[in-house]
Amino acid sequence: MIPNKEITKIIEDVKIELGGDIEYLTEWICESFAEAVVNRIPDSKMWWDCDIDPKQSHIHPNERHPSHCFIEYNGKFYDAACPNGVNDWRDLPFFCARQYLLK
Repeated sequence: MIPNKEITKIIEDVKIELGGDIEYLTEWICESFAEAVVNRIPDSKMWWDCDIDPKQSHIHPNERHPSHCFIEYNGKFYDAACPNGVNDWRDLPFFCARQYLLK
C-alpha cells in the first residue's frame, strides 16, 4: 500500500505535468488526468460518477460536463482538486459544487 503522502505527491506531479489549471483538469480533461494518475498507482481504479450512481448520467442544461472521472485507491477518492483524498466520492469538490445533481 502506498502512503497517502505519496499519493498526494503523485497527484501534484501529474497536475504540474498537465498544466496545473485545476478548473481545466477537473472540468475538461478529468479522464486524462485520472488515467495518468492510475498509471502510476498500482491497484488504483478510475471511476466515472455515472458508473457508481446511474442517476448521474443525465445531462443538466447548466452543466458543461455533468459527469466526472476520478481515482479510487485504498478506500479514498481523489481528483486534481482533491490530492489528499476524501472517504466519499460525493465529497470531491466537483460534486460539492453540484449538490443538486446528487439528489
